[in-house]
Amino acid sequence: MKLKKVFFIVLSLILVFTYVFPLAVFATGDCIDENTESGFKDVPKTHWAYNAISWMLMNKIAEGTGNGRFTPDKAVARDEFAKMMVLTLKLKLINPEVSSFEDIKKGSWQFKYVETAKPYLTIYRTDSGLMYYHPSEPSMREDMAVALVKALGFSKEAVDESVLDSFADEDKISVNLRKYVAIAVKHKIMQGYAENGKKMFGAQETLDRAQAAVLLYNAFKQNEEKITLEEEKDVFDDTQDTIPADESGYAIPVVTAVSTNGKITVSWDKINEDGFSGYKVVASKSNSEPAYPGDGYFQYITDRNKTYAVIQSGDSYNGGDIGGKFKAGIDYYFSVTALYGDKKVAGNAVKLEMPGYVQEENDEYAVPVVRAEVVDGKIKVRWNKISNSRFSYYKIVVSKENSQPAYPGDGYHSYITDSNTTYCYLKNGDGYNGGDFGGKLKAGERYYISVTAVYGDVKKAGNAVRLVMP
Repeated sequence: MKLKKVFFIVLSLILVFTYVFPLAVFATGDCIDENTESGFKDVPKTHWAYNAISWMLMNKIAEGTGNGRFTPDKAVARDEFAKMMVLTLKLKLINPEVSSFEDIKKGSWQFKYVETAKPYLTIYRTDSGLMYYHPSEPSMREDMAVALVKALGFSKEAVDESVLDSFADEDKISVNLRKYVAIAVKHKIMQGYAENGKKMFGAQETLDRAQAAVLLYNAFKQNEEKITLEEEKDVFDDTQDTIPADESGYAIPVVTAVSTNGKITVSWDKINEDGFSGYKVVASKSNSEPAYPGDGYFQYITDRNKTYAVIQSGDSYNGGDIGGKFKAGIDYYFSVTALYGDKKVAGNAVKLEMPGYVQEENDEYAVPVVRAEVVDGKIKVRWNKISNSRFSYYKIVVSKENSQPAYPGDGYHSYITDSNTTYCYLKNGDGYNGGDFGGKLKAGERYYISVTAVYGDVKKAGNAVRLVMP
């Protein structure tokens, strides 16, 4: 029985920032040291994609092509693109019994990557229903649009496709992908370019290695049919797969998890069976197969349509061996138990390290650990309480360009002298002192948000979270 592939809705990557009190956010692999060498002869610091390629190398998402070169202008093959998505999203590789595609054999190097990344990829489907991937063909810009829109959680949005009318080559967009390209344009994930006085999108232009690096870096720091032979380019539909069941016929949750932007998003299949009463999101430090009730639970969800949970360092946990709260730098096994009255069915488990700042024992000045989420059109920023006699105040810091903003260099939104106040709200129109964005926070702009703890003359900047202001 085939396992349903779970779509990851990485909402935290596209959350928006608003601030009214000090905030600092978890720093991730998106932060690039401008002075770091890319390590490639053909990617000097002056190269337009230098930062992105350095990020790809640092996070082991892409490697060189030999002889100390990255070959930035080389086309990205579709199988290479699948591997990039798996590594960027930190997806756990799956190994199904049979291949979903007629042209990829089980056991080939591409097999696990393509199967794992399938929810984010474009595919080719024949009139008879057979699926092909064409792994050696070059990836195109429209393929990237689909992947980014799905990974950033926008794929279920309604969109007016007339936004594509501004492109002179809109008829080149594969009909089944128009919605995704329109969403990518709407959210400025991808934009067009000028050519001979016309605005073009270049949906079927080949995606090269430098372009792929930049688009992934920027995103995660967001009736004409195309026919190939007798195949129509399409997007994978996971509703065709069957949810596995136990020996009694109860559906088993298929669980996946991804670590992004200082948080872990756990996702699973929707349970449609009669008798369903809720999901228990479960974690454990030592049990590789955690289940409720033995291992406690993080969250109890009774809405069968809600199939994800976001977890971050500092969140509370009920029972089990967690110790009451999740801590950064610790490996946890994550799973989901489906409840059917008195019957409990545990899903598979995924092991991930909890992201976030890990305080050094010999550091007498605590560094703020920052989290953020969108609440009622504002950004709520939270951080850990600083208990230190030298503490003076928190400064909430925001920047458009600096991925590691800190006070005083990047100005401040507000400051708080009460060490017990550990949250604030940021909203559209809030004033700002100094900084690089003109004195006011604006809706639709993407900002890096952090908190600096001030101890007299000593200043400690926390991690940063990048969000879009709602």
